[in-house]
Amino acid sequence: MLFLKKKGFTSRRSVQKRRKQYAIRAGVFAVVLILLSAAFSWASWHPRLNIHTVNVLGNTTVSEEDVRSFLEHRLDGGYLNIISRANVFLFQPRIVEEELRTTFKKIKEVTVSRDSLQSIVIDIDERKPFYLWCEDEMVKEKSEDACYFLDIDGYTFAPAPYFSGSVYFEFYKPFSGDKNPIGTNFLPETEFKRLIAFRNSIREMDIEVQKFKISDVGDYVFVLKKGTEIFFNPKQDFDILFHNLAATFDTEQFASKKKQGFFLEYIDLRFENKVYYRFQ
Repeated sequence: MLFLKKKGFTSRRSVQKRRKQYAIRAGVFAVVLILLSAAFSWASWHPRLNIHTVNVLGNTTVSEEDVRSFLEHRLDGGYLNIISRANVFLFQPRIVEEELRTTFKKIKEVTVSRDSLQSIVIDIDERKPFYLWCEDEMVKEKSEDACYFLDIDGYTFAPAPYFSGSVYFEFYKPFSGDKNPIGTNFLPETEFKRLIAFRNSIREMDIEVQKFKISDVGDYVFVLKKGTEIFFNPKQDFDILFHNLAATFDTEQFASKKKQGFFLEYIDLRFENKVYYRFQ
């Protein structure tokens, strides 16, 4: 004969007791959590654990006042008004470094470190001007914002004042977008360095290159001191172009024209293994 097993029976009083125990535990946990949060919040605002001093080093053209103001704004207030942003243990140097590089284009590298529980040090390595990027030769002499400084990698970081004469090597290409190229590269960095290496090779031949332009059809143009233009194409091998150029200068016919005082109007390197030039 089969017997059915009876299900266990739990009294209503037992259920209510268990629920009450759970509620008490949850309440105790909530109170402890609130107390810990309050203690953590109080500690985060404690003056001895908050950053009060910002030391700026290495800057020359980047305004120390602007950097301090940026940090003061960055450290002001709290997260959800509960935890202090200025707490030295919650301060994140790597994030601040990236924010400084993004905000101040003149900064090339920056190191942010804790100096004590109440101070940090910002060590700045500024970008140095090596070249100029100008939109147009005619505009250059009429507009104050016609040219911008480029660093050694071709990165645009600041407006340049007007210079009479060739103080810096000049690059010419129209600005895009809102006509403010700060924060952009004149060319991709690898292409820019390849171009500079080609220019330096030509200089070794005692050929003084003063300007670089990009034509309307995308060809590259070096402009020499007396106005001679050297045309070439960005897709070409610059080492081959240099050897072709050097070979041309060594020919008797070319050397004879130069010796007689004829003006070299242009040299065209855009055709494979051929060099065209014209004297006036």
